Amino acid sequence: MAFAEQLYRFVFRRTSTLVFTVVVGAVIFERGFDQATEAIFCRLNEGVSQPGRALRPQPGTCVKGGRETVEGQAGLAST
Repeated sequence: MAFAEQLYRFVFRRTSTLVFTVVVGAVIFERGFDQATEAIFCRLNEGVSQPGRALRPQPGTCVKGGRETVEGQAGLAST
């Protein structure tokens, strides 16, 4: 019972403290959950995916208007 009384006295008695505790707990949970799922994803896709490779454009290509075009080709890079 002593633990429940202490918990009520320090956390649940004031609304601001309760909201702060919930927000901090949510941030900590989100960070931990994100790191755990990222580690699982990387382990399952080890040797298959190459992180960051698709994010960098190849030399001679550019993104215009949401479409990837090759510079120097007639009609594609004119927009």
